[in-house]
Amino acid sequence: MKTIRGALAAALLLTSAISVQAAEYQHLKGPTWRTGLDEFLKKFKPSPETVTGGITGQGDVHVYCIPSQFGGTYTLLLYPKHPVDRANNTIKALVDGGNAKIFGFVGDDVYVLTWTKQ
Repeated sequence: MKTIRGALAAALLLTSAISVQAAEYQHLKGPTWRTGLDEFLKKFKPSPETVTGGITGQGDVHVYCIPSQFGGTYTLLLYPKHPVDRANNTIKALVDGGNAKIFGFVGDDVYVLTWTKQ
């Protein structure tokens, strides 16, 4: 009985350790960060709900995702001069439709990550 409990405890610990290390991370910087983001998403094929990221005030881009087999296509859109006092109706429609999320802001500009499902 001790052997079975030990094996179950080891399996649980191993499963927990694997899930903690499942996410992939990418730090991007400079004028080619959008290309780097595209390559990162193509490599790991994450499901859209597992992609999260942000842009710092210094222009550093940080992205996390959980690798998967997503067959769709990602696109990063730039919407310049987001209104400071109201929603951008195009972005609102994309997010409401479940096909986009705000990736980050740089000044008044907003980057929106969109995807198509296959």
